[in-house]
Amino acid sequence: LLNLIKPLSQPLHEVTKLAEPLQLDKFLFDRVEQLSGGQAQRVAIGRALYQQKSIFLGDEPVSAVDDYQAQQLLALIVEKHQTLVLALHDVEQALHFCDRIIGLKDSAIVLDAPCSALKADALAELYA
Repeated sequence: LLNLIKPLSQPLHEVTKLAEPLQLDKFLFDRVEQLSGGQAQRVAIGRALYQQKSIFLGDEPVSAVDDYQAQQLLALIVEKHQTLVLALHDVEQALHFCDRIIGLKDSAIVLDAPCSALKADALAELYA
């Protein structure tokens, strides 16, 4: 995560502040290859958050963390970005954190609906 601010001309405070909700504040000086899969995934999310872009693109952005951390990370991502384009294989996460679901099967759109119109069991076929 510290590689984002090399040379250290930008305040270390910004990265430290960002690392806390990602539970990475104890690992700021560790090399990424020394981190667990979940920690490395949180570093990748931290990099995206640090850039402060309005759009977040994520392919299974929370697949390497437990359910509790996944909920916390997705809430943080939603809070910091105006638009999210996510590939999620967890139906409950998709319904909870997304406004709209577009389902693909065999390279074709088979579903495009607001989450408020969908239920988990209706999506089970898409995820099969």
